[in-house]
Amino acid sequence: MPGRRVGRHFSELSEFERGLIIGMKTTGWSTRRVDRQVDRSECAVRTCWQQWTRDGTHVRRTGLERPGAIFQQDNARPHTSRIAQDFLRHVQTLPWPARSPYLSPTEHVWDHLKRQMPLCHSVHDLEVAVQDLWVHLPQNNIRRLINRMPDRVEACIAAGGGPTCY
Repeated sequence: MPGRRVGRHFSELSEFERGLIIGMKTTGWSTRRVDRQVDRSECAVRTCWQQWTRDGTHVRRTGLERPGAIFQQDNARPHTSRIAQDFLRHVQTLPWPARSPYLSPTEHVWDHLKRQMPLCHSVHDLEVAVQDLWVHLPQNNIRRLINRMPDRVEACIAAGGGPTCY
């Protein structure tokens, strides 16, 4: 009797698992992806989500209730789901063109560190490698990134937010 099995699985969900399911579904994860993540049946996940939406407890404050609030859509995968797109139809959003550049110098510093990172076989090796790279990070590279910010911003504006040479 599949119905009894589904009910039992749903009733066995802990509050923590229900919270995980609701959080993942709210951010646009598919039911199948959620059930694999929490190791529960697809029916249990669907029942949990249906109960959550039926009881009206799925309304979340987004900060967009304030007059003049604007959401910046970065087109991350969870934001392109059907439920997220339905929500965003009623919200003023700033466009985020494909391959839009990161303007923060920090992103370029992380990119530099990632390219220099050796292969590590333990957490300790990773910690030592990161600290060593950080200590020996060329400060002139960071200064150059900061000093070129006006050029980066100007290029980004000229490209309409799209890709630039930076």
